[in-house]
Amino acid sequence: MQSLSPHKQGDTFSLLYSLPLAFANVIDTIALQLRLNDSASTLVQQITVTQIDDTATDGQWMLTATAEQTALWPLKLLIGDIKHITADGTVIHSETFKISILKAQTS
Repeated sequence: MQSLSPHKQGDTFSLLYSLPLAFANVIDTIALQLRLNDSASTLVQQITVTQIDDTATDGQWMLTATAEQTALWPLKLLIGDIKHITADGTVIHSETFKISILKAQTS
């Protein structure tokens, strides 16, 4: 399980997700979803996913949550994965990752 950098509660969450075009074109993603859950699999946040311009080598998406949303995130380890849904209905999940939510020390 991959670990992302810790995130501070109340900070805007923004993560660039990319796939090599060879893979991105093969899976022909028509929908991309990211949910962050706690260790009991309780939904903490459905993350906003926006497709951005592809580069010469990668398909790219921006995954975001507002500061107001992350202010409600619990101070604990969250887990998630990215779900691709292809044009023919095939579902493919990314590797599961974890992210620690920390309290900001400066208010």
